[in-house]
Amino acid sequence: MAEKLITIGANLNPNGIKEEFLASLTAQLKGNTQGADLRLIQLILDEPQLSSTELEKIKNPVLVVAGSTDLIKEAHTRMIGKAIKGSRVVIIPDAGHYVPFDQPARLNQLVLQFLEQ
Repeated sequence: MAEKLITIGANLNPNGIKEEFLASLTAQLKGNTQGADLRLIQLILDEPQLSSTELEKIKNPVLVVAGSTDLIKEAHTRMIGKAIKGSRVVIIPDAGHYVPFDQPARLNQLVLQFLEQ
């Protein structure tokens, strides 16, 4: 059983994704853009479908991480953190949805500190 959890760039539902990104995906889907992975696009537009109530059941310590320019809305990330009692939310500056690639040293530092606590 996991004692601690770490999530990076998570969303509960498509409403947590910035509108401009959703619009670009919808356009790709409608335009049947060559080379686009249409199944992946449809998955992003439809899933996940979780509720804050489901997150409230989590009793483990959780580190909720997102980038300052993430595709996930910052308010949505903070809402996830608020739903999980005792979680810690960190928005990493100068990082997008790929925090491990954008800010690997900062992320590693955060993860190690969190796991050592």
